[in-house]
Amino acid sequence: MIKKFFNTNNKAVNACLYILEIIIIITLILCPVAYHFSNNSMARITLMDAKNIQLAMRLLSIQYYGQDRNIYQPGEPYGMAEDTLNEIQYLSGANGEITLVYWNYDKALPGKFFYQTDSFLAVYEYDEKRDEPEWSIYRLKKVMALGEE
Repeated sequence: MIKKFFNTNNKAVNACLYILEIIIIITLILCPVAYHFSNNSMARITLMDAKNIQLAMRLLSIQYYGQDRNIYQPGEPYGMAEDTLNEIQYLSGANGEITLVYWNYDKALPGKFFYQTDSFLAVYEYDEKRDEPEWSIYRLKKVMALGEE
């Protein structure tokens, strides 16, 4: 490809062009693979953090039950009191935004919550029919920035 463009007969130049072609082809193959691997790794970390959040919520609900207090506060911005939110972040080690949508009082576990980082959104929802949690991970991407300079 490159050799045809330059049309040289020098063996050293042809060898360098051949090596250059191989490097370009390897780069074109490895860049998408590395990008996919990076996204997959970050999504796994987000899922792990979200599962730790769910466990922290369940642990705090047991503690709050003894204190006659509810973990779910529907009037609060994130569905929980600020001290509860801080405690969940401390216990789980998560540093994203956590929003508790509702609490399943029958099973004493979160019914649905969102965990958002800079790049990913994890959605947890307890499926009553299957009696198990459902996890969804979405990659966030800014589509349009309005009002930013």
